[in-house]
Amino acid sequence: MAKEKLTLKTKTADPQKERSGKSGKFKDLLKEENEAVEYFYSAYSATESSEAAEKTEASTAVKNSVTVRRVFVFVAAVMMFFAVIGAIVSAGFVWDRVVDIRNRQSLKDEFALFIYPVVINDPPAFESVDHLQPSTIITCAIWRIILKEDMSHYATDIGVIYIPAIDVEAAARSLFGTVRFEQTDHQSVSSRGIQFIFSEQYNHYEIPENTRQLSYSPLITSVTNVGETYTVTVDYMLPSPLQVAGIEHDNAPIKTMIYTISRTRDRMTVDSIQAADPYFF
Repeated sequence: MAKEKLTLKTKTADPQKERSGKSGKFKDLLKEENEAVEYFYSAYSATESSEAAEKTEASTAVKNSVTVRRVFVFVAAVMMFFAVIGAIVSAGFVWDRVVDIRNRQSLKDEFALFIYPVVINDPPAFESVDHLQPSTIITCAIWRIILKEDMSHYATDIGVIYIPAIDVEAAARSLFGTVRFEQTDHQSVSSRGIQFIFSEQYNHYEIPENTRQLSYSPLITSVTNVGETYTVTVDYMLPSPLQVAGIEHDNAPIKTMIYTISRTRDRMTVDSIQAADPYFF
């Protein structure tokens, strides 16, 4: 009986120890669960960090790409701006040259028309208008009226036009500036075989109605100026003959003269005429 009691005591477990064992297992299981949660949380955090890093890198790349495009657009705009400025400057320079050439040609034409009456008369070289003979002044003045004035209001007769002496004086001043005329200066003159008869009784000149210019025509080759004083180089050309095939025409000037002309906004005057080649005469 004593042995049986002993045996029963051996088989009976300690409740406190049993609770302690269960508690340990629960702690171990809880620890494992915590470790698993920490693992998954770490993995999730790493994934989120990786995704955030990728997003940051992508955002940075986009920003860099936008910056590069903006810089490219800015540089292109600057280049385009300077290209437009260069084009405008070049166009302005070309236009100025064209205008200058055109204006110089217009100026040459203006001078040619102005000195045409003088060239036709072909006066000798002179340093001042004071050295001109009255006969030279009169013939140049009459040629100016013939070439440039409306002669329809002058009295006429058969083959003759009557030009008042006062108009001849006005034409002389238009060419040579202040010219002092005395009544005795008026006289009959001839120019290239054409007679201009002065009538003392009527104080007028008798001019042939059909006047032909058989001397020279002016060709302006250069124009320079200092202020209102212009130096004009003039080639004296023979009137061009009829252009016929097989007939050659020499375009060389007969001579070259240098005119000094005063030109203001209102008027022009011939101050002097010199030979381009002093040994020509």
